[in-house]
Amino acid sequence: MINESDHKEPKFRSVHTKSSFDSTFGGWYSEHVPLTTKFMQSVLGKERVSVFHIGSADLSKDILGVGSIAGKSGTLSTFTKVDKGEKLAKGQGIQSRGGIIYQLEGSLLVASTRDMQTHPDKTGRRWVEPHYLAGKVAGMKMQRELEKGIEKNKIDRNTWDKIRDKIDAQVRKETGYGDTQYDHQAHDENLKKALGPYKRDWIKKYIDMCYKIMRKYKPQIKRHILSQKDKPSQHGWNEILVNQIKIKDVFLLSREGKYPAIRKAAEKVATGTVTVGSPAKFRKWYQERGGIINEGKQMNEARGTCWVGYQQIGMKKKNGKMVPNCVKENVDIYYEENGKGYGYTFEFITDKSLQEAEYQGRKVKLNKIMQGDAKKFKVYVKNPKGNVVKVNFGQGGDAKGGTMRIRKSNPKARKNFRARHNCDNPGPKHKARYWACRTW
Repeated sequence: MINESDHKEPKFRSVHTKSSFDSTFGGWYSEHVPLTTKFMQSVLGKERVSVFHIGSADLSKDILGVGSIAGKSGTLSTFTKVDKGEKLAKGQGIQSRGGIIYQLEGSLLVASTRDMQTHPDKTGRRWVEPHYLAGKVAGMKMQRELEKGIEKNKIDRNTWDKIRDKIDAQVRKETGYGDTQYDHQAHDENLKKALGPYKRDWIKKYIDMCYKIMRKYKPQIKRHILSQKDKPSQHGWNEILVNQIKIKDVFLLSREGKYPAIRKAAEKVATGTVTVGSPAKFRKWYQERGGIINEGKQMNEARGTCWVGYQQIGMKKKNGKMVPNCVKENVDIYYEENGKGYGYTFEFITDKSLQEAEYQGRKVKLNKIMQGDAKKFKVYVKNPKGNVVKVNFGQGGDAKGGTMRIRKSNPKARKNFRARHNCDNPGPKHKARYWACRTW
């Protein structure tokens, strides 16, 4: 049995790192499987690729952190193709301000023509959805086998909640928490320690199950990944996951390169040259080293070339010319209730008032419902004073009482909800009741 969980923690930390335990519960739409060098090299061999990674240059330790995983198992998300209008084409990061661009050589783990929404765990191991690993057909089969395996091995969220509740009750009884003592911090530490062995067994069981399934699909995984790495990018940029990296040349944007400590750190990790310059100079540097900038596929066109209520998905041929392919825009929301996942689709509101505005220093879409944080949904609107406010609505998220499922297709439930909330007169747009009524 491959011991996939024996990893030393690298110093480098991605901004969207999750724990191995949390990773076993998957994402919104799919389960995730872990990738390690040993397994992927058993599939692909030692396939080396030349790629680019944009990182943070706010502190010299950020740069040295990337250098610390050179030749090691920690993974990096990289790219080789990007649309001209994207932040990556300007030397800016997706999850950070960017400012430093690394030309790398690395061992290929997985490749896609688009952003795969992967994440690393604290060991540096990457977790990915099966369809990005093996393609749509084989990936869907893997997904179904994962779901059956999770049910058979009882490694689902409901089972874990029962384990946690049981251990919590034992810890309370042993320590007297809630009866003779009320030190919340001490209780959390005691509970964390007691749950440790259960979490380790849980992770091992999940990972062993994943690799048993993945071994069955080795030919499909190899064929899919090798077919993806050289294809044109879609929807902004391609993504290639690599590890065992070698940092070759480095480019620093002028705003970062003016600091001696930042430049010194870049020179320390690079085996080649360090260049400092403007975003325009970066693009030239990037293309000279084999990077591709797609001139005619700017994502910014999605709103500028299509009607309100539609978004651009690539290009299509019309009357002998290539024109934007405009399709009706939908917002897909996913949430869970009692461990089960549910989907809900909002058709884009064709509202002439839809526009971008600034909220707490960042740009947001007005009047567009999206998945929430404090509650199930959120939407940004302008109040009567002209200020942009965030409206949280729907039972879910961090709200007390669990998640309530929308049952719009149930006439009786819909009628009762709308009567309770007086939806015939939902009130102003900057209040939660207005938007709750819109969803029912």
